[in-house]
Amino acid sequence: LVFFFLQDESEDELMKDELDDAEQLNFDFEAYPIVPSDKESLINLLTQIFLRAGVDVEGMADVLVEQAPFGCVYRPAEEFLDDDNDEVVYGVLSMLELASHKVLCCYIRKFQLL
Repeated sequence: LVFFFLQDESEDELMKDELDDAEQLNFDFEAYPIVPSDKESLINLLTQIFLRAGVDVEGMADVLVEQAPFGCVYRPAEEFLDDDNDEVVYGVLSMLELASHKVLCCYIRKFQLL
């Protein structure tokens, strides 16, 4: 992933100096179906996304797992897997039907109003 930011020229020069000294790390990610063992990792990921928003991330993770095989999680590709962190989820792609989960719907509405 590469990010570009618009900056003035002096900031560009400072950034270039910092980038010259920086080490580049390459990662490949793969999509996997959501399985019940992903629940804790999903809770951790959703907690970071909805930090201080009062969203029931455990309930949301439960719904995501229940919807399987609909949706996927993103983990490092096999050649980049670390034995200690083989269950870490770096992203999730899915949909939630908010109409059937009224509690989640209320949480999401509150979050959108912030």
